[in-house]
Amino acid sequence: MNTPLNSIYAKQVQRCVEQLRSGKEVQFPEWKEALSPFLDWLHQLDVTPQDRLWHKEGSVDIHTSMVLQQMYRILEHEAFTPHEQLVLVLAAVLHDIGKAKATRVRDGRIVSPGHAMMGRDHIALRLRSAGFSGELVRTVMGLVGHHHDPKHLITQGAPERAFRRLARITDVRLLYWLEQADLRGRIADDLEEQLEWLDLFKLQCEEYNLWEHDPYQDWLKPLRDFEPYIQQSAVLDYEEGHIYSPEEAIARSFQWRNRPSELLILCGLSGSGKSTWAHEHFPDTEIISMDDLREDLSGDRGDQSINGQVWQQAREQLKKALREGRQVIWDATNIRRLSRERLINIGLDYHAWVKLVVFHTAPEVALRQNSLREHAVPAGVIASQIEGFQFPEVYEGHEVVFVE
Repeated sequence: MNTPLNSIYAKQVQRCVEQLRSGKEVQFPEWKEALSPFLDWLHQLDVTPQDRLWHKEGSVDIHTSMVLQQMYRILEHEAFTPHEQLVLVLAAVLHDIGKAKATRVRDGRIVSPGHAMMGRDHIALRLRSAGFSGELVRTVMGLVGHHHDPKHLITQGAPERAFRRLARITDVRLLYWLEQADLRGRIADDLEEQLEWLDLFKLQCEEYNLWEHDPYQDWLKPLRDFEPYIQQSAVLDYEEGHIYSPEEAIARSFQWRNRPSELLILCGLSGSGKSTWAHEHFPDTEIISMDDLREDLSGDRGDQSINGQVWQQAREQLKKALREGRQVIWDATNIRRLSRERLINIGLDYHAWVKLVVFHTAPEVALRQNSLREHAVPAGVIASQIEGFQFPEVYEGHEVVFVE
């Protein structure tokens, strides 16, 4: 990416934001023109079809325009902060962007499996380039990636823990209003039924005290005198179905009575500053670096042909550190969920405190910093990382923190 050009495009986005905050209803074509230099999938929405059983209005482009209009009607009648208004408008604009890549024909029907999460991951880094803060981008991502969850939780009879996890991921109140706009912004015969499901979702959230409320503030009260890592372990165990109450966590906390070993998993593009951050903040901590191991084994930090050997050696190094109760940092891109899951499971097997440190960096920043490194990664490799980045969720491990 070219930084000066990005700045010009970011100013166009900023103009849309300023107009919105001044009271103007910025229409979808304007948002599309401003955001498409960063989010090229937007250009494909006008040729992305939808199944007419659910979307008689036509393409995703038409549907998105209608959803945005419905969102503006909601903003007229409901109380939101300026920040929340911007989040909801951006979520309305981008909620179905993943359909540009996910849509296909299956058994004579148009489907788009996984489009919500695909859209979430597509905007994760690119919206940072458009000038938005990481916190705002992650809020929009939560809405985009989970905008179908309200109906799914109700129709599947999901347990309370699933609602609490969702409330950790995103603001369920904002999610409810996004889905109101999404449902009303289409032409279909089942609108009333769909709205009933959505209202049941709201009622269930209110019953669990999740509406405008910290999902675990009350739930964790029996553990308020325990260490934070015991509390977070209780949340993770509860959401995974290992326990059903905080009191059960007290009985399980024997493994945490002495402060556990710690596994910090770094996650981010090459050039995002992971290694520098680790050395600056943890100068005395063991760092397991994939690049360093490749250099030790073959003399070439970029040699991908020995990845299997590197992984085996790194894994044994990690297990040894955790067995000995030490703090250890795993320094690699870790952009795929499966790669993170393997590491998290090793940490949990050794009863370690597992923390993800996510570098939520705009792509052009990573590219610029990479070009200044002694061992620069080819720009094409970073471009592939951007395309394949599966951004972490807040429930991956005991704690997830973000570096911007």
